[in-house]
Amino acid sequence: MPTPLITATKDFRNHLITEQVWRMRLKTRQHFALAANGHADDEGYQRFACPASLKKPAVLCALKADHAPTDRTGLLQVTPPSQLTSENRVCANRTVTIPPEAGGKFWQPLTHYSDKWQVTYTTLRNSIEGYNGYVKDNGYAALAAADKRRIRWIAATTVFFALCLRAANIRRIQKFLDEAAEQADGSISHRKPVRTRARRRTQDAHDLITKIEAAPPPESPGASRAPARPLRV
Repeated sequence: MPTPLITATKDFRNHLITEQVWRMRLKTRQHFALAANGHADDEGYQRFACPASLKKPAVLCALKADHAPTDRTGLLQVTPPSQLTSENRVCANRTVTIPPEAGGKFWQPLTHYSDKWQVTYTTLRNSIEGYNGYVKDNGYAALAAADKRRIRWIAATTVFFALCLRAANIRRIQKFLDEAAEQADGSISHRKPVRTRARRRTQDAHDLITKIEAAPPPESPGASRAPARPLRV
């Protein structure tokens, strides 16, 4: 794979290329991905085929010229390595077996930063961050407040940690059951809680109005004063 495609994300983070160029290189990089050949065995070993040796090749390679189609329009040309070693044995074979530990840390079924990956990652990330804030609520589990669990050693802290998570999960389950509705087929679905306005104290308001109406009318400012004397000329 060409170096600009390998360093696409690194170049984008270092502000060497624009986002449009970065995403274009990510899509181009998918042409060089190995294709799964069958299913993994019971131990997790999976065979993958070179993209240039497929029935419908995604790229063109001089080492796999016998698999090249007649119509080569739009296919990328791959430059094969000058020497074949154990690291690029896929170039000398049609398929290669990859052990499970090779992708135990970084392998994922969705292409990194693809549109489908972005939708899935955003949904899962928001769910995780929302739950983190839920268990850290100081009014309940307060998982982030270490001063509420004044105890030493990692074993005891882990026990308290598990109890806090258990209490938070039970609270969420109970809230779901309180707001759940049973459907006609027997299934349970979540319904949004109906907001009810606070009840007005109508009786207190009525009593206040009654007292105001029964009260005598206020006297005018000049009613309590003595009549003014006529002026003498």
